[in-house]
Amino acid sequence: MAACADHSAAAIEPSTFLQVPCSELTLAIIKPDAVDAGYVHDITYAMHSNGFVTVAETQDRLTRVRAEEFYEEYSSKSYYQQLTCFICSGPIHVFVLGKEKAIESWQILMGPTNPDTACNVSPSSIRARYGTDVLRNAVHGSYCSQSAKREIKYFFPNVLLDPLPDATMAQNYFETHLKTVLVKGLTALAKAKPSSDPLTVLKWLANWLQENNPNKPYIDGRRPLKDVQ
Repeated sequence: MAACADHSAAAIEPSTFLQVPCSELTLAIIKPDAVDAGYVHDITYAMHSNGFVTVAETQDRLTRVRAEEFYEEYSSKSYYQQLTCFICSGPIHVFVLGKEKAIESWQILMGPTNPDTACNVSPSSIRARYGTDVLRNAVHGSYCSQSAKREIKYFFPNVLLDPLPDATMAQNYFETHLKTVLVKGLTALAKAKPSSDPLTVLKWLANWLQENNPNKPYIDGRRPLKDVQ
């Protein structure tokens, strides 16, 4: 059964965009059916207008082997073969989305798995607007924190999953690890007066901080790494 609502991006009522830290990450996939139907722009618009920040993004086309790896946790389900066959049937767009309570928020924005149900209980959701049936329901999203970590690592192994520090944590880190050496460096810079050129001054300070880094790596407890290369 076809989706129940107007597909235009303008039809989606955007929420107020909040400049909040990406305190949680989730994985989102625009599936082959929505890509083929030309809904990538509209769905991306829905993401951003509902306050999600795109942390990473890629276009991909899964092989059957990769699809089976990605959906391995569903391997005991009766629909596993259909699911893996469908997800590798065409290009997909994959996103790491950031927002407070990103996993829950993306689940709500996607709507119920079945687009027919979504039309009844959440008519403005993505699946209600762009989904066709339970298999071809436009989008995928991580369903819990553990799932999000695994799925993000699968597509984006270089994305850091550690939570961002808040203002207090950042201030404490600065006071404990950076302030002393930075003050010493700025004092040395004021005495040396290396140049009137700002770029030269920055290079001088950068070199001083590198040479006087109290956390300079050691390989045997005595010598800096560069001294034994």
